[in-house]
Amino acid sequence: MYSGKEPCQGCNRLGAEAPRRRKNLLCPDCMKTMEKGKSVQVVEAMEYVSFRMTWYFFHNDELDRFVRSLFRSVHNPNAKSIRHEKDFNGSALTSDDWFVVPGKVYYAVRDFAFNIRDKIKSLEQREAEIQPSIDKAVREQYDKIYNEGIERGRNLLVSLALDDISMSDLTGQKKEPYTPQN
Repeated sequence: MYSGKEPCQGCNRLGAEAPRRRKNLLCPDCMKTMEKGKSVQVVEAMEYVSFRMTWYFFHNDELDRFVRSLFRSVHNPNAKSIRHEKDFNGSALTSDDWFVVPGKVYYAVRDFAFNIRDKIKSLEQREAEIQPSIDKAVREQYDKIYNEGIERGRNLLVSLALDDISMSDLTGQKKEPYTPQN
């Protein structure tokens, strides 16, 4: 560590005030400032994309909110290099929110969103294809149970008419012999 009388080339503080690794290097504060400047330059050098996203892109509120909040988190209206992109929307129903986001984020989220939307559409189509067969199976089961109930009811009435069973057998009451009382 250098802590001599030579000043830092960035802030002119002496080595005793701001010790640094070597005499010819910047002090830690100046190094941090340089790193911040580099990150700002990297952010400014990024290509940004400007677009509009409407609601109901996915026709699913949770997914729409997720994508919009993701875009809001990286929104930078002060970007210098802006490329205007076609609107990122499913239908122009309500909102006209404009976003300016890094191009890499935009394209990755756009591709992800289109893939998810396509999956949702294919699942909806599959459900629409399967639904009639489900309805048919439920109807058949319903009819079968109903018809079995009618048949059992007929058998019960026939058995009662032929005295094969009595009402007490159905109610669970014991039939006691009749004894006259005085």
